[in-house]
Amino acid sequence: MESRYVLTLSDETGQESEKNSNFSSKAMTFKSSAIFIASYSALKSGFNFVKSNYGNMTGDNIAQQKINSASDIIGTLGSVAVAFSAGPVAGAVAIGAVAVNTTLKAAQRQIEVNNRNAQISVYKSRIGRVISEGGR
Repeated sequence: MESRYVLTLSDETGQESEKNSNFSSKAMTFKSSAIFIASYSALKSGFNFVKSNYGNMTGDNIAQQKINSASDIIGTLGSVAVAFSAGPVAGAVAIGAVAVNTTLKAAQRQIEVNNRNAQISVYKSRIGRVISEGGR
């Protein structure tokens, strides 16, 4: 059953006009929006799960690193574009923040490489001692 109401308004000339409103169509629009938001949220979380765990699922960690890098680049470009849409000063600040963030990531990556190289040299020296001095 459809619910309707009639709203009577008077304009400047004193004439009355009627405006009909349909509650069921508004309720249907609300339901459609709620379903869309719920499905969008579910799809987004599913996509993020697959994107984050691709390397674990397939064993291809190099591809996972490439996916993460591409995702970071897209996110960075998007944030800079949004900042420029707000104004040139905000865009300049966003570019400065991206430069600082990129520099920090590069420094962190270099520290990780140096730590791995130190671990490898320790492992190599242990293996060399085992080979030269003999094992158990």
